[in-house]
Amino acid sequence: MPYIITTIPAPGAFHDNGSPVFETRTAVATLDEADLYLQRLDQWQSVDVRDLPAEGGTVGPLPDGTVIEMRPASWMDLKIHTDLPGDPHGTLSDAQILAAFNGAHA
Repeated sequence: MPYIITTIPAPGAFHDNGSPVFETRTAVATLDEADLYLQRLDQWQSVDVRDLPAEGGTVGPLPDGTVIEMRPASWMDLKIHTDLPGDPHGTLSDAQILAAFNGAHA
């Protein structure tokens, strides 16, 4: 089952270069991939999404004020939020759907 991970920065958060931090959305294929995704982000190494129920949930606010939301999604949910052409025969692979979703939300 795929998941959508949304990171919501603290109000008024800025990067070191002075640019504002925006909300991000990333899709992953499994709960284990969600955990790996978050572990690659230094400031969230203490977050373990496996502590959340399979139906998702919220972690935070973290020390920097960030809130992380994770929710399950269907493959069709992901396809709806991409620039993919219609796929009436279901010929797109899961990897193609994830890449299109993540590309549309980069």
